[in-house]
Amino acid sequence: DIKSYTDKELKTDDAASIPNWAVNHVKALTELNIMQGRADGSQIVFDPYAKLTRAEAVTVLSRILNQNIKTSDAVFTDSASIPDWAKNGFDRLYALKVISGYEDGSVKPLSTITRAEAIKLIYEIY
Repeated sequence: DIKSYTDKELKTDDAASIPNWAVNHVKALTELNIMQGRADGSQIVFDPYAKLTRAEAVTVLSRILNQNIKTSDAVFTDSASIPDWAKNGFDRLYALKVISGYEDGSVKPLSTITRAEAIKLIYEIY
């Protein structure tokens, strides 16, 4: 119930840039540690208009899952390019067979995720 987050404070330096219709949703996601924002210089920003990377999407989706999921090391041809903060998310979704990578064995973690890719991940989780 997003109404229960109305009195919570957004802890990002760009809170004023979040559209009014989304503020309580963002408050809920940040309070539940599903989304946290990112560093932008010396600031922490939510950056509501930014494109979502595959690493960000995998991290967010992995945080909504049961925390007792056994993980296995995700092995992809570009595993070295997975940011440290996203590694656990890739390991969790890999263990659940939600992600398997592209035909060339890569996951392109820093590339923008497409709507189709995001829908596939959500569908595989549920």
